Amino acid sequence: MRKVLLLLLICLIQFNNINAQNSSDFFKSIPVITKNTPNWAKLMYSANPNVGEVEDLFRSYFKTHEFEKTIHTQNHKHWIQQVEPLLDNNGFIILPGRAEEDAITQKLKQKYALRNRVGNGMRIPGSQVEWVSMGPFETFKQNSSQAISWHKNIYAIDQSLSNPNILICGTEAGGVYKSIDKGANWTLISKGEVFSGGNAAVKIHPTNSNNYLLASNRRIYQSTDGGLTWIDRFFTNGTGNEFKFSPSNSNIIFHTNSKGLFKSIDGGINWAQIYTEKCWDIDFHPTDTLIAYLLKTNVAAKRSELFRSNDGGNTWTLKDTGWYVPFDLSNANDGGGKIAVSPVTPDMVYVCLIGASKANDDGWIGVYKSENKGDNWSNPSGQDGGPYAAINSSSVWNVAAYSSGYHQGFYNFDFEASATVAGKLWVATIRLTESADSGR
Repeated sequence: MRKVLLLLLICLIQFNNINAQNSSDFFKSIPVITKNTPNWAKLMYSANPNVGEVEDLFRSYFKTHEFEKTIHTQNHKHWIQQVEPLLDNNGFIILPGRAEEDAITQKLKQKYALRNRVGNGMRIPGSQVEWVSMGPFETFKQNSSQAISWHKNIYAIDQSLSNPNILICGTEAGGVYKSIDKGANWTLISKGEVFSGGNAAVKIHPTNSNNYLLASNRRIYQSTDGGLTWIDRFFTNGTGNEFKFSPSNSNIIFHTNSKGLFKSIDGGINWAQIYTEKCWDIDFHPTDTLIAYLLKTNVAAKRSELFRSNDGGNTWTLKDTGWYVPFDLSNANDGGGKIAVSPVTPDMVYVCLIGASKANDDGWIGVYKSENKGDNWSNPSGQDGGPYAAINSSSVWNVAAYSSGYHQGFYNFDFEASATVAGKLWVATIRLTESADSGR
């Protein structure tokens, strides 16, 4: 898959009718830039960096500084892998257009189909046996027999509501996998497709366990035959976050994305863009199918904001009475957030916010809750961001980061409320954290 991706990207940079451009989608999280941010990182985050200059500054910096794992170094590792194949001859990033991507994708799929015709498959030299995986099938912690799941990152996973035995997941490396035995065994269902990594959102139709949605390659894909074939439905030009079916009409689907909110009214065949601002999450009231909640970025205010719909997602209204406001706008950072609702307390809405409210905040802002469907909000902990106490102390501590302050922003982030226990919340970041008192 990586070779396919590399070939795809190398081919794409040959086209001329596209503009040089960096993208926030290349980073795990973009932190606040301060006077202490290394020059190589400042250039890396800029709108149109010369990648060769970034690399020269990076190497020079670590000749005189001890290497330390930070959000900048992790962003660099993530960024360089994605942009290197996209560089022009002068070292600037070239983002391809949709037509160029489509043309190369089609050629790669045709090549794959030809190679895998009967008699044309890859074989072990000197035999008629096709290539088979020999392992390793398990990885272990260094100098230990403790098993560690380090094969790949799972970006998205969903379980069928109509057939709980069936799950699908999207991986960082590009594969989409399916299990028909509740996760005990998995099968690749994207073989032959050019899903070049970042399969950030998957969803199974609520009543049809063979109907899947996938966000990958800045597109929305759909399979209606259990993953045997995939159809390119829509070009979003962004990274997907969530899919959500309307509980009252499964033909209505919403998709939150780095490029906005998208909606389908015909079961995923056609899509329309509703908002252009980055949208992080969407959810429906557990018992009132007309009420929906949307978390959307306000760039000027440097925060994510909660919008409510009372008509099933046709119109949206900002609900910000008592809502989070950054303490110091000049040093604030909107890292996104997630919504959580529970049938135990159906009118309760929780929103977990990450980013920075002020200087020295390291990725964690806090949990906001509303007891009346978003009309009024409060932070149960009484504090936005830092100062942080020690991990697991009785005072506010940084749920999103290690004690060093290192975190991975929205890249490593999820948030859920228990469906059976009121006030029990889970936050997944670089660790799994539980609250039994509504985030207090």
